[in-house]
Amino acid sequence: MKLSVYEFKDLARTYVIIEHDNPKLLEFFSKLSLQSAKKIVSSLLSEVTSVKLSKGKMLYGDEELDFVYLSIETMGEGDYKLEVYPRSATLEASSDPSKAYEVAKRLMEITFPGH
Repeated sequence: MKLSVYEFKDLARTYVIIEHDNPKLLEFFSKLSLQSAKKIVSSLLSEVTSVKLSKGKMLYGDEELDFVYLSIETMGEGDYKLEVYPRSATLEASSDPSKAYEVAKRLMEITFPGH
């Protein structure tokens, strides 16, 4: 797995790109209920105020792909938007790069224990 972290200071957004070759990542997030998603993100972040979970299809070029969208809002720890695809994921955060990296890393540890 490869994590790349980018910060765009003028936009106050940090992007974490997660590249992987494990189909179980999308499967894991696809099987989450809204309550289980809230439980997971509440173990990573304090004062979670909102959790949104959506599963669907997207077109990438001519290829139809499954994806999962998870949005997390907190009081004081930033907001996070995770999009999970078959071979990659993107975490967009309003936090600094080190916090965004830590959230992405811990999400991957929950999904792939021991990696």
